[in-house]
Amino acid sequence: MDFENYIRKVIEEADSNKNFLSTDNISTIYFGGGTPSLLPAKLLISIIESLHNIFNIDSGAEITVEVNPDDITEEYIATLRDNGLVNRISVGIQSFYDNELRAVNRRHNSYQAKKSLERIASRFDNFSLDLIYGLPEQTLDSFGESLYAALQFNPKHISAYSLSVERGTELERKVRTGEIVVPDDDFSVSCYNLVNSELERKGYEHYEISNYCLPLYYSRHNSNYWNRSEYLGLGAGAHSYNGLKRRWNTPMWEAVEEEIDVPTAYNEYMMLGLRTKKGIDLEEIAFLFGSNYAVHTEREIAKVKMDVCKKGNIIVLRDKQMLFADKIAANFFIV
Repeated sequence: MDFENYIRKVIEEADSNKNFLSTDNISTIYFGGGTPSLLPAKLLISIIESLHNIFNIDSGAEITVEVNPDDITEEYIATLRDNGLVNRISVGIQSFYDNELRAVNRRHNSYQAKKSLERIASRFDNFSLDLIYGLPEQTLDSFGESLYAALQFNPKHISAYSLSVERGTELERKVRTGEIVVPDDDFSVSCYNLVNSELERKGYEHYEISNYCLPLYYSRHNSNYWNRSEYLGLGAGAHSYNGLKRRWNTPMWEAVEEEIDVPTAYNEYMMLGLRTKKGIDLEEIAFLFGSNYAVHTEREIAKVKMDVCKKGNIIVLRDKQMLFADKIAANFFIV
C-alpha cells in the first residue's frame, strides 16, 4: 500500500470511529508502534491537520512523533517543528556502540544516533530517547557510557528498557542456537540500578518501570495507558480502549473486539498501577470493582510480603522491586 492510500484509510478510520471514545476532546496524539518516520514529514503533518477536522484537539495537546535515527535529516526535523503542530519527539537510540546495534539488527549506527540527537535538540526542547540494556556484547561499562552520552543532549525524558527476546523472532532463533549470547538477569538488574541512581542524581523522576523524566515532562500519552484512560488507535495493528471494550486491528486491518469484564479490568489495574509511582489505591479499587476486590488486594499484599511504600490507601513498589512489577502483579490476578 502506498503512503497516500494508507493515510486515507487512517483518516477514514478516525472519522468512522470517532464515537468509540466517550468524548471527542483529544489531549495527546502519538505516532508510533512501528516506523512512522518512514512517512514523509509533510504527510505526517497532513494527518494531524485532518484529525483537527474530526476531533477537538486541545490547544496544548502533546503531539509526539517516534523516529529512527537514520531517518532524521535537517529538513525532516525542520518540517515537523516549523509548522507548530508537532511538539515532542521520541527517538530510538538504543545504544551508542555499533557492535551492540548490529547484534540486534538496528539500521542506524552510533554516528547517526548522535547526529540525529543534535538535529532534534536544535529544534525541539521536549524530546525523549530510548536506551536498551541486556544487549548482546554489552557490558555494564558500555551501557554506562551510552547513558552518559545520552545525557549530554539534555533530554527531558529517557526510557531505558531491558531487552525482550520475543518468541519466533530472528533474535530468539540466534539466542536459542547460541549464535549470540545475551547477558543474564543479574546484568539487567545491575543496569537498572545504574540507571536509577544516575538519573536520580541528575534530577530525573522515575515514574514508571522504564521511564524517567525531568519535572513535569512525563509522557502524557503513555501515562494514559498506565492510568487506564481511553484511547483510539488508528492503522494496521493499532489497539483501542474505551473502558468497556478493547479493540485491535490485525496487520491486515481487520477489526477484533472484546468486552472487558470486571476481573479482567481489575487485573489490568493491578498490572499497570504497580508499574508506576502512582501505585494502586485501595479506595479506588473498592470504588471501581467492589469492596471484595479491595479485601482481596489487602489479603494478597500480606501473603506476598512486598516491601512497599504505603501512605493511607496508596501502595507503591520501591525502586528495587519495580523491575519485577509484572511478576508481583500476577499474584493478585483473578482468573
